Amino acid sequence: MKEAILSARAKSKESLEVAKELLAKGHYDFAASRAYYAMFYLAECALFTKGFTFSSHKGVISGFGKELVKTGIFPLEYHTSITKAFSLRMNGDYGDFQSVSKEQGEEIIKAAEDFCTLLDKYLESYLQDKIC
Repeated sequence: MKEAILSARAKSKESLEVAKELLAKGHYDFAASRAYYAMFYLAECALFTKGFTFSSHKGVISGFGKELVKTGIFPLEYHTSITKAFSLRMNGDYGDFQSVSKEQGEEIIKAAEDFCTLLDKYLESYLQDKIC
């Protein structure tokens, strides 16, 4: 489990870095997608620490809200952020060319930074508790 958490944290960090690079180059659709995945990897991992696994993106998002937000582990704004990021990712991946605006890209990357910072701290604490 430790290896899976470390791997998810690394993928999340890399996805967020790439999202920022893509945004700077004007690739807003792809930036939104990478920002979403940065959030998704950590949400999935946080759910796993509580014994939950899901087979779809919608399942992870719903489970995050039900099992980690409604129980008070994370604030509601983080469920809102990942839900919005998923919607932008879907628009960016499957919508018309340049479905995501620069402003939306900037907003979702900021939300992803906040989301990933909090969830990364949670996962780091989880690892420390399990190691000690």
